[in-house]
Amino acid sequence: MVTALISMVIVAAAVFLLIPLIGYENAIVAIPVLNGGIISTQIMSEAASNANLAVPAALAAILYAVKKFAGSYPASMFGVKEANNILEKYRSNPEDPMFSMISNETEKDNKGFATQKQKYFTDFVCIMIATFFSWVVVTLEAVIPQVNMSIWALVLGAIMGYYNLVPARILDKGKSSGIISMLTYAVIIPSLANIDFAQLSSLAFQIIVILAVTIIALIICFYILPGYKIIGSKPLATGVSLAQYLGFPATYLISKEVAKAVTEDPDEQEIVLNRIMPSYVVGSMTTVTVFSIVIAGIMVNFI
Repeated sequence: MVTALISMVIVAAAVFLLIPLIGYENAIVAIPVLNGGIISTQIMSEAASNANLAVPAALAAILYAVKKFAGSYPASMFGVKEANNILEKYRSNPEDPMFSMISNETEKDNKGFATQKQKYFTDFVCIMIATFFSWVVVTLEAVIPQVNMSIWALVLGAIMGYYNLVPARILDKGKSSGIISMLTYAVIIPSLANIDFAQLSSLAFQIIVILAVTIIALIICFYILPGYKIIGSKPLATGVSLAQYLGFPATYLISKEVAKAVTEDPDEQEIVLNRIMPSYVVGSMTTVTVFSIVIAGIMVNFI
């Protein structure tokens, strides 16, 4: 988690250094998009559109669409490096206690309200709960406009989930996550209609520069400089730093593919997964799911 947070700061610093090349508004929009996912992209794209900044709004949409492709290869490459390292240790000493520790999983005994009363959380009840809290966060933003409604949603969601007052992934349980995702994309895509071909060409150059510079900055900080010492592994630390470009479930899928790529033995695959997947998934959850929304809620005030 600490590595993921530091990686967000590094990306933000690298983008700020690019302001003379890409412009102030584009930099402000790009930071939460690089750090996060669809929600932070929607926040920045909508804010830029409302401020009549057509190019930054389009930058948010395009950057979100391509950043996963840019991050997938290096994240996979460093994942393979880490997998080969852990397999080398495992094959030389399979009795090492570290392998028995990462192979044992314990089930969480969750006896909260939502778990005990799950039969009452039908599809319609889940949709009603999500709608109610959507109204609450919009109202809170109207009362306290300094705090973006997405931050309110994050805080309330974290509280309700932590105390098990509502089911996890309530939109999935309510069978409505698909339509919500579609509506979110529908808010972003129209921003592309407000730019011409010349502006699109300029954006393509800026996006290439942003992605190249930020990824290189992460590799330098976590693979060459001593930033990796937080985790203790250069490849793993660098891979985790790139999780903000991917999000969940991309980090989960990459971990699975890395395990299959380095070995065909099921036990060895499990060792690799237990080493890589928790770090990758936690990294993506920390950046994309949680803190990117906070950053977007703050950065939107500077547009």
